[in-house]
Amino acid sequence: MNQYLIVSGMLFLGFFAFLVVAYTFALIYQYYNNSHGGTFKINSKIYEFYLGFKTLSRAPRELWIIYILKFLESYGYFSSSLILTLFLSKEYGYDDAEAGLMYGIFGTAISVVGLFIGFVIDNLGVQKSLLLGHVLLVIGRVALTFGRSKTWLVISLFVILPFGEALGIPVMMTGIRRYTNSTNRTTAFGLFYQVMNVAALVSGPAVDSIREATKDQPDNEDHLSSYRIIIFTGAIASMIGLVIVIIFVREVEASEDGTLAEFKPKTGSPWQIAKEIMAES
Repeated sequence: MNQYLIVSGMLFLGFFAFLVVAYTFALIYQYYNNSHGGTFKINSKIYEFYLGFKTLSRAPRELWIIYILKFLESYGYFSSSLILTLFLSKEYGYDDAEAGLMYGIFGTAISVVGLFIGFVIDNLGVQKSLLLGHVLLVIGRVALTFGRSKTWLVISLFVILPFGEALGIPVMMTGIRRYTNSTNRTTAFGLFYQVMNVAALVSGPAVDSIREATKDQPDNEDHLSSYRIIIFTGAIASMIGLVIVIIFVREVEASEDGTLAEFKPKTGSPWQIAKEIMAES
């Protein structure tokens, strides 16, 4: 656990130091550029990152909400993934090969559903897609927490959760594209993946702490095992995300100059939407 905390701290410090260096470099660049009458030019990725990060302050609130949702959902996913095979073995009696196969099917199901769910996102829009996704994640994780039958296990693991996960990251990435412009989009996506990495690092010590605190907890109708408690913390994260989506997320789109406008999702059949997208490209 201490190793996780050390790595997490180093990551935060490293990223903060990078921002400080980028900001300092940008100030120096602006000084020299002004002193040379605006003719001083330099090709610098650091300066581009600084400009992108600076303009993010003018992005709509939905962009920052996406980062919060990404952290919550990444924690729910990674914390469950860390103990899923043990959960299947200890709680349901599957051997290591069977548990590993089920874990693989779960991951494959998320990818397969994600390939064919794009038209749903186009029909519903970002706000409603996130809403539906979080509802499914809450249902799936609560079912895994309190369910005792293998039927509920299979339905939750291979149907409900894959659809919930597929309405997570792809929708958030669509949201980032709509909430940013060409100046700050690259920086916004970079921060998006950094949030995911931080959540992954946090999940490790969180799982260790929960298992240590509940290692003697029996698993029966009156008590939940440490594995079920860990899964339930992911359900709580999804519940928080659901409330945030309901209250704060709007269906908007930012233009190149930063102005906001209402975004109207596409409607129609998957084939009609596909033809419209191809016509626009």
